[in-house]
Amino acid sequence: MTGQDKGNVSPSMVAISRDGFVALTYWVKAREMKLKAHITILLFLGDEVLREVGYEETTIEVWEKL
Repeated sequence: MTGQDKGNVSPSMVAISRDGFVALTYWVKAREMKLKAHITILLFLGDEVLREVGYEETTIEVWEKL
């Protein structure tokens, strides 16, 4: 890579450290688990209750409405 090319590197191509990768992986898995919990709760709600909590974006907000 020449000095002229360095400015053209996209952020997705920048190397990260092992610790950074572990932290990023942990964050992604935690986000996936939160999303699955939220969806699971919504799937088990009846129509009337679902209308009350359907617009809540987080699991905590759903639990507070229940």
